Amino acid sequence: MRTVAGNAAHPTVLETAGAAEADIIVALTSSDEVNMMACEVAFTLFRTPTKNRAHPRGRLHQRAALFGAEGLSVDVFINPSSW
Repeated sequence: MRTVAGNAAHPTVLETAGAAEADIIVALTSSDEVNMMACEVAFTLFRTPTKNRAHPRGRLHQRAALFGAEGLSVDVFINPSSW
């Protein structure tokens, strides 16, 4: 595990953090948009096999097409408000 300071959706930051060798990326920033992009970049550039992201608003069902199997490159959605 590695911690790197920077924009989580920026390819160089993900590369420095080891995305190319990672089995999983967990995007847990306070910005849902950054979390989504971090997952997309990790999958598109580094083929990171598993992508998790926190969804701070907990409204995943409202955009089923976007968040479904054919949508974003996110495998598991985490809703921190349900913790």
